[in-house]
Amino acid sequence: MLAVDEAVDDVNNLKKLVYKRIDLFPLEESAARYLIANKLDPGEAPQLQVQSKSFWTVPIHFVVSKKVDNAQAIMDAFDAGYRELQRSRRLDALERKLRK
Repeated sequence: MLAVDEAVDDVNNLKKLVYKRIDLFPLEESAARYLIANKLDPGEAPQLQVQSKSFWTVPIHFVVSKKVDNAQAIMDAFDAGYRELQRSRRLDALERKLRK
């Protein structure tokens, strides 16, 4: 049976893993790697392993406040930049770099 214990954020969940208060928890791979490398104590990080095989894929969406005067222009610029990253394959390179 898995141990379950709620936490206020992902860093606390990572620390709970280190101290064996929980057995596992879901977290996006690049976020997990970043938090382990940058938010845990040096002795804690080597105790954790990130599974590279995802069990669930969730689309990520860009959100802009409607209160921003040029919200649509920001969305359009983002969409255009994203399409260019895809077309040039730089998006693939960025994703590979994040997974290291």
